[in-house]
Amino acid sequence: ELQRQDMIEKQKREVVKQKEVKRAKAVARVKGALEGAAVLEQQRMAELETKMKEDEKRLDFVRGIIAEKEAEKKKEAKRKAKIRSEKAEEARQAQELRRQQILERQQRADQTVQHTLAKKAWEKEKTRVEHIMQTEKRQAKVHEIKRAQAYQRHLLKKKLDGNLDRAQRVLDQKEELLEKRRKANVESSLQ
Repeated sequence: ELQRQDMIEKQKREVVKQKEVKRAKAVARVKGALEGAAVLEQQRMAELETKMKEDEKRLDFVRGIIAEKEAEKKKEAKRKAKIRSEKAEEARQAQELRRQQILERQQRADQTVQHTLAKKAWEKEKTRVEHIMQTEKRQAKVHEIKRAQAYQRHLLKKKLDGNLDRAQRVLDQKEELLEKRRKANVESSLQ
């Protein structure tokens, strides 16, 4: 009976030893799997970080281009405004010179009438002055039309600037989305 009990005890101890060996092997497998998963997670995080850095570089590059374009547009707008103001000043001076010439011609015509008392010559000069005045009026209308066209171009430029602003907002939204994804990835990896 004692031998039988010793045998049973021996078998129980062997079963317990086998179970402990199996448990130790399972623990080793789980540890190895966890270490492998941790390494994969670290690699994935490193890849994500490099991708995010590349995206940041692209965004910086696009922002630089946009800033350069805006600076160029501002310079171009200043240059065009300066040219327009110079042309307007030249046109005003030319118009004043034409008016002075017309007044001088009118004075000459009046003097001619007074001196010669030739009605025909006076009418001819008067007709010529009227023609010049009409030409002046037409040129003034043309000048007004050109100013209106310049104003329309100015409005179109403003509209294009608005489109550029919308493109900048879209880039900012993409940047925020990348930041949210980055945070979500960090949180999920922490969990």
